[in-house]
Amino acid sequence: MIERQRRWYEQEKWAVRRTIESVRALPESARADERYQRALDKIAHVLVARQIWYERLAGVEPRGDGSAEGMPIDRIEALNAEVEREWDDYLGTLDDARLRNAVDYGAPGGPTRSSTIGDILLHVYTHGFYHRGQVAALVNSLGGEPAQTGFIMWTREGR
Repeated sequence: MIERQRRWYEQEKWAVRRTIESVRALPESARADERYQRALDKIAHVLVARQIWYERLAGVEPRGDGSAEGMPIDRIEALNAEVEREWDDYLGTLDDARLRNAVDYGAPGGPTRSSTIGDILLHVYTHGFYHRGQVAALVNSLGGEPAQTGFIMWTREGR
């Protein structure tokens, strides 16, 4: 099980990088369009959400307020590198038995919830799928080439 989770995460990292590259490749003329920032906001949202889930899983104090809007692409790339390092380290601590452990979490002032680590990891990956699809539609609407980020595309590259 843990090896599958690590594999899914490697695909997630690859897909986020390709998505960022697809936005970066848009022509300068597209950057004045509000859809350009919306695409960046979607990527930033995925990264900030992944960071929040990491903090919940790692039992560390949240660093930010969860806001993701208005980040420039350079900041998004830096955040992506930071989040990748955190998740690489965290996933390195897991084994099959720990995937079944429950984690309690909640937003400030909200109810406490509980989910298994394995379920949280799956949520993190599918959340990324959803928003990368939105970014692909925005990139396409701006005349760019949307990143092909499906799992099977990743495996075709020899992974």
